[in-house]
Amino acid sequence: MLARALAGVFFLSILLVAASSSSVSEQEIDALASEIAQAHGVAAPGHIATTVLAPGKLRERLCELIMQDYDAQSLVDEGRLLTRLGLLPAGTCYEEVVYSVLLEQVVGLYDPRHDELLVLDGTPGAMMHEVLAHELTHAVQDASFDIGDRLARRPGEADLRAGLQAVCEGDALLMEQLLGGVLLPADTSAADIMAMMQLTTEPGDPFLKAPAFIRAALLFPYVHGLVLVRRAFEKGGMAAINDLFVNPPASTEQVMHPEKLHVDPPMKVGFTVPPTLSLLYRDAGDDVMGEYALRSWLETWIDPASAGTAAEGWGGDRYMLLWPVSSDVKASHQDRGVFILLTSWDRGLEQAETIHAEQFEQALGSYLESRYPGSVTVDMGGIEAVRTGGGELIVVERRSVQVLFVEGVVDDQGVDLADIVESIWASQGS
Repeated sequence: MLARALAGVFFLSILLVAASSSSVSEQEIDALASEIAQAHGVAAPGHIATTVLAPGKLRERLCELIMQDYDAQSLVDEGRLLTRLGLLPAGTCYEEVVYSVLLEQVVGLYDPRHDELLVLDGTPGAMMHEVLAHELTHAVQDASFDIGDRLARRPGEADLRAGLQAVCEGDALLMEQLLGGVLLPADTSAADIMAMMQLTTEPGDPFLKAPAFIRAALLFPYVHGLVLVRRAFEKGGMAAINDLFVNPPASTEQVMHPEKLHVDPPMKVGFTVPPTLSLLYRDAGDDVMGEYALRSWLETWIDPASAGTAAEGWGGDRYMLLWPVSSDVKASHQDRGVFILLTSWDRGLEQAETIHAEQFEQALGSYLESRYPGSVTVDMGGIEAVRTGGGELIVVERRSVQVLFVEGVVDDQGVDLADIVESIWASQGS
């Protein structure tokens, strides 16, 4: 899902704590890890090295973990993508947002590449057991199911990866509850969990200052993952949770809609960059958004209930951010990319076969009205487009159960918009 750098530092304990002393023995860690492994019915991991770090040192380790999957350019490009979609204010340093949000919230993490547990110095003793339970559960997951390698960043797998991450975090939160003797009811919903979190969040909490989309990306695996794992545990105990690691959700859709788990696989969607754009732009981001990211994006601009409805019935997608590399791109658009999104939607019944695609198409229309007030509809060689006040062209076009969205083509750049659209449709599946 989008905001992958923020969601990409896996195995985190996200809690806001006050300063205190931190103390934990190797014997306690080994004993707790063995207890967690026994509860899962798997072998205990070897000894987990534990390091207590001051905030500055923890930041350094967080930066190292992020940059193992990213280079500086890809992190910048991800920030540009969020800005292109209106999810991050123009001029924002995305890298700094990532680090600041994490550092304000993280009190512990498990680093699978070094088999090491990192704990923030100053974590209160009463909270330390929760942090250890959470992070050592990740150590057990990694030892038994090779989670560290499976969660490594790979092209085209952002939404797939988010599904597995939700299982990881849901399992760790559930283990906290089991060890603490307080288990949420099996019918607790994601909305219920969010409401409980809001009750315990102070109005001045720095986390609330982060853009809404980034907060949603960070919370997804914890909130929706806990719902999924808790219900699996109710039906089949720990064996059912272990099965989620062996046969994980294939998408965020399957996490959010457990009835679709293993029975509604996502459709592979693809396209190539139109030749007229490939001469002017480079590929600065190419992946799958998935239902959750689509919904969160739309929620930023339209009614949340309408955004949720529009994202349901997701069947598959592929997006691409194109970034200028040619001086032929207008000077005023050198810092703005072109976003292309091709989506496929589940078929409805009989006369309502295209209902899901139509709902998404309508939601995109509402998005344009909200984000670009005063824009006008124009005919571009037989293609209906929206021209914004900034001179950009935007296309929303549905063909049966597929919807194409192109945002940011520069109007007077000498490109043929109709040719671009047809080229994308013709190349789908590639």
